[in-house]
Amino acid sequence: MQIALFINIILVTAACMGCGGPSGPTAPSIGTVKSSTKQPNESKSDKAGNLRPVTPVSEDGAFDLAAEDAASDPAAADVRYFSLAFLQSNGISSENLETLRKATTKLMNSLSWQPSLGMVTAIDPGNAVLKIRLSEFGWTKATWDTLVASHPDAGTGVPGLEVLKQRTGSQKPMIRAEWFVRNASSPPLYYQLGNAPENAAKLAARLGISFDADISAGRVKRAGFSKSLVSTNHRVIEYHKTRNGFLWRSFEFGSKTGNRNIFSFPLGPGAASNNNLLASILGGNAGSGGSAPVPFPGLAFVSDGSEYLFTLPNGMIGFFITGATGVRINEVPGNAQGKVIAGVSCMRCHSQGTKPATDQVRSNARLSGDALAWVQKLYVEAPVLDAQLAQDRQLYLESLKKLGIPEDESDPVNAAIGLNLK
Repeated sequence: MQIALFINIILVTAACMGCGGPSGPTAPSIGTVKSSTKQPNESKSDKAGNLRPVTPVSEDGAFDLAAEDAASDPAAADVRYFSLAFLQSNGISSENLETLRKATTKLMNSLSWQPSLGMVTAIDPGNAVLKIRLSEFGWTKATWDTLVASHPDAGTGVPGLEVLKQRTGSQKPMIRAEWFVRNASSPPLYYQLGNAPENAAKLAARLGISFDADISAGRVKRAGFSKSLVSTNHRVIEYHKTRNGFLWRSFEFGSKTGNRNIFSFPLGPGAASNNNLLASILGGNAGSGGSAPVPFPGLAFVSDGSEYLFTLPNGMIGFFITGATGVRINEVPGNAQGKVIAGVSCMRCHSQGTKPATDQVRSNARLSGDALAWVQKLYVEAPVLDAQLAQDRQLYLESLKKLGIPEDESDPVNAAIGLNLK
């Protein structure tokens, strides 16, 4: 009983660099999604600016449209489709359909390691069928098959579907867009489709950095504070420059005592060797695996987990959560405020990228002499921290703008998941 209570208290309460998100959404089965908003006869403008009615596309009609499109595409084996037809034909508003289109576009690009953004294109006037090219996102046929493995079958005897299967070489060449957004935004699919590495060390190598080398050379920019929006324990965030842009990682703590008090132990990170029981449960080491990467290892904090927010090659943001020893995990354990899930929860909190932060360690560390000098080297002054956060935020906003997502909008992925679709 005492051991169980100890574990429950110590478990990290991180929340995607400060915020929580929706608990793991469960996708509705196909054929059961409806909207409470009935606006089936909304209009669109033609080239002359005249309003014309948009006829909703049926589910079978969506397959016909996709089959016709694939028949004229010389690289049909590389294309796949998302359907919004069921929602459109059941009267979901044009505004909500647009949210779902944006969510599909954002999520696809958030699951890509390609050097440029990929296109998600509507093939019909009513925007009921969206088309992608797998290669634009660095996806293969196997990647798509991983995505659609648990998607419900569309049934048999649909002529357009049979033609589409032949043209694309896929048994499930078109899936429901709302199913994709709900399922691919959370692990395991979020990690699988995004080709996430197994641990923090491999993530750093992919991004062209070394955590310990950056800390030892004083290339990082840190901020520490006594509590965050979710956790009542201490927290440290740390900036690294990568080949694509930036990586921010957090250090999370299961208590405020001993070497988990960042005002008494601000250097590090140190090894989690004195916490082997917790490390065996969470898996992995957020620290260096040995001594601290800076002088004064006796003044190094020991964290119980980390979260990572980093620039993908196309300018979008990837998210990653690890336990105490740096091994990837799906969600933050022990969070009393609700589940914090890699991907979807982080997208909600960081819909505009990095968030403001105010350091409390630099002026409050209980050290002196050379140790204090190291603290002041790592925990940067407010103008430096503010400038870096603003620069990284702007980098991300520019990518969102290219996708047609205004910077003042909430995250379309979470917005789409929150629609009244039942």
